[in-house]
Amino acid sequence: MPSNLVRLGDADYKPSDAGDSLETLFVLHRLAGQGFAVVAADYLGKGPLRGDRGEAYGVKDATVATCCDVLDAGQAGLEQLGLKSSALFLNGWSQGGVNTQWVQQALRQRGVSITASSAQSPFNNLIEVLRYWTGRLPVPDQATYPALPGWASLCLIILLGSFREYYRIPDLFQTAIRPRYIESAEKVLADLPDRGGRPFAGTRVDGRSGGRRFHGTLHRLVK
Repeated sequence: MPSNLVRLGDADYKPSDAGDSLETLFVLHRLAGQGFAVVAADYLGKGPLRGDRGEAYGVKDATVATCCDVLDAGQAGLEQLGLKSSALFLNGWSQGGVNTQWVQQALRQRGVSITASSAQSPFNNLIEVLRYWTGRLPVPDQATYPALPGWASLCLIILLGSFREYYRIPDLFQTAIRPRYIESAEKVLADLPDRGGRPFAGTRVDGRSGGRRFHGTLHRLVK
């Protein structure tokens, strides 16, 4: 989580890839070293500053509002330092990639000038991704595609949990998930706040690792 940077001031704190996403920290340091003012937001519902907020995986409105608020705060901080931004660049990877696309749309609607945007491994169409993950998107040459990774099942659980909370659909699990998996899915969500910044590391369901428990079951997970 980017907010973990504030913990590096503690001489006793030892950063780790599992807890801090070291590649994220390296990128932030590299950009800052090249003269960029870096404004990086934690995913909503993650990190030490999440408060009582739940995951907002794939939830557009809440994610965009949070990212825009963080950007506004960053620009206000620059002004307090007597600095002014000359160009705005947006970038994100994976979940951050789709967030970047959403934020770009919102900023352009506000009339904000954006110099360039980039997204790596994003969801270009979240609905299409869900259809593919659940086997409901016909693919003529399916045999040439790699098997779905075990973490895709966990992503789907987190997505459904996020939608249930932010869109206030209390019976979403009962509607979308087969009864035999509901209890395990609830355990996955209950374990999320205690895992630091690593999405699926350490998750255990029914005595086995979350990825192993759900591996290969994605098409059977949903009704």
